[in-house]
Amino acid sequence: MIIPKVSDNAGETLRKIRINNGISQVALAKKIGLKSSQHLWNIEHETNPLTLEMVEKVSKALNVSPKVFLCQKVKQNV
Repeated sequence: MIIPKVSDNAGETLRKIRINNGISQVALAKKIGLKSSQHLWNIEHETNPLTLEMVEKVSKALNVSPKVFLCQKVKQNV
């Protein structure tokens, strides 16, 4: 079974994609159902981790593949 892992720089990647798409933190936070844009800031600056659940929401909101936020190598349970 392959277990996806969020990359260590996923917050930075999120920030770059959001800025390149011209979306504010407030707008993206609302779009993905966060109560506060502060939480998104914390994710982008890697104070809080980007979770797998959040990867799915962010990917849809930014119209990108979830793979951009995941490690190339994944842990495989044998």
